[in-house]
Amino acid sequence: MKCPRCGAENAPENRYCESCGAPLDAQAYNVNNANNANQTAGFGEQAAKVGREAKEQVDKIVDKVKSDKKLLGWIIKGAVALVALIVLIVIISAVASSGSPYDFIKSAPLPIMASNGDETEVTILQGGDKLPNKLDGIYQIYATSMDLKAAVALDENGDIYKVGENGFEHVIDGAQRVVIAQNGSTIAYTDEEATLYLLTLKNNKKTKIEDDVDATRGIVMSPDGKYVAYCVTDDDGDSDFFVYNGKKSVLIDDAVAPIALSNGGKYIYCFNTDNRKLYVYNMKGAESKKVLKAEIGGDFILNKDNTQLMFSASDGDYFVSIKGEDPIKLRSSMRPIIPEMTQSFASSGWYSATTVGVGSLADMFYRANSYELGYLNKDWEFSRVTTSFDSAVVNQKGDTVYYMRNDSLYRVKKDRLENPDEIAEDVDSFVMAPNGSYVYYIDDDETLWYCKGTGKPKRIADEVSEVCLTHDGIALFITEYSEGGGTLCSSKNGGKMARVMEDVYADIMTAPDGTYILANYSQETYTVDVYGTDSKTDFELLIEDVNP
Repeated sequence: MKCPRCGAENAPENRYCESCGAPLDAQAYNVNNANNANQTAGFGEQAAKVGREAKEQVDKIVDKVKSDKKLLGWIIKGAVALVALIVLIVIISAVASSGSPYDFIKSAPLPIMASNGDETEVTILQGGDKLPNKLDGIYQIYATSMDLKAAVALDENGDIYKVGENGFEHVIDGAQRVVIAQNGSTIAYTDEEATLYLLTLKNNKKTKIEDDVDATRGIVMSPDGKYVAYCVTDDDGDSDFFVYNGKKSVLIDDAVAPIALSNGGKYIYCFNTDNRKLYVYNMKGAESKKVLKAEIGGDFILNKDNTQLMFSASDGDYFVSIKGEDPIKLRSSMRPIIPEMTQSFASSGWYSATTVGVGSLADMFYRANSYELGYLNKDWEFSRVTTSFDSAVVNQKGDTVYYMRNDSLYRVKKDRLENPDEIAEDVDSFVMAPNGSYVYYIDDDETLWYCKGTGKPKRIADEVSEVCLTHDGIALFITEYSEGGGTLCSSKNGGKMARVMEDVYADIMTAPDGTYILANYSQETYTVDVYGTDSKTDFELLIEDVNP
């Protein structure tokens, strides 16, 4: 089963992606169960509260010195400066205390895919509002930037569309393949004649790069979209590897295929398909070639600036190379478990390479050997938490993980890995607060519970089939589900259940700045209506009669 968020392949029985931790039963291409309530939510309220309290103190002082206008003026000026300073300190302290090593998606378009028979209809939603137009006949959202704000689509006729403020805009026709830069500024594509072009999305400026490009061997771009790596088959049938540096193409070597490259071409990672060796180059070409590992397996993970490369050997062991240096041996089958709504990006090389929005791949929770859960510290040493687990979710700071094992829910912090806290037994599914302070979970009897820290669980509702946390920290869940519909309810911070809407279909979809639901399922037409909101639970009708 392919993950709807990062594209990684997973075993059919998996409920969560082994790569990024996203739920695998989400509607294709949506950002479901994000649990991404903004960590800065409430900073303004906190600052305002401090400001109000400080103002009250100032008013008391003013009342005492009304008779002395000069003194009053100086006191007021000093008090105002003090209030501003206090507010600034509160905001800075709150931001600094977030302490997250991850780059998070703050807002993103959400594509709603609907089939109307022979064609697939796509509507882009953002912030609870529908953008003006739809795109018919497209077969997939082809590529998105790392933060999901930029997206391009390639339809079955070879037309490329970009997604902008006004929905879909046609930019190129006659394309065969398209890739996008991590920052979303640029795309590279090949036409029907196998000619490679760059296109700047902001102004649709097109630049021809090369003829006769072998796109099957992969096209990869630097994170900033200025450098492009590609292969060309020469007259002798050999494959030559080039990197375009913004002005010209430079021959790097032959018989290698691109995996990834950093900005400026400082680190160019390549794979030799004949001898199965992994190389790193720079723009000097073959004279800079360095063998990182022979007999590699092909699983590649990079940090956000592509200066760290984690990869597998053919025997299953994992290694990491830092700035092109000799690899450090790790454990077997290492996959980072990243918080939901973390920026991640899959490149289109000979093998897919996943880039994670972190400065370092160390100091993170990992899945190892496909079944172990553990922590990789800053010295690249792995400490095991448990020998087996079913699913795991990491908080935004990356210092706390909740995981399920044998239907029991546990919590563990990175500073005491050897002492997991058992939260509950007989758990079917759960969602976690972004900071890891509490969870909502559904037990085997379909009862929804709230638990803060290691405290006593609080019963919220019965007959619950699904639960998620919205971007503003509200738990949404469906109760009494039958025949294609149920009641949508809400709870905040373990508070009393409130009914929101009737006849809600399965799959609550959450994005960084909006929440979407499907409702009013028709057994005659097999269609639903799409509702959305960008604030709390005030849903409005966006699209009618969608065939999900």
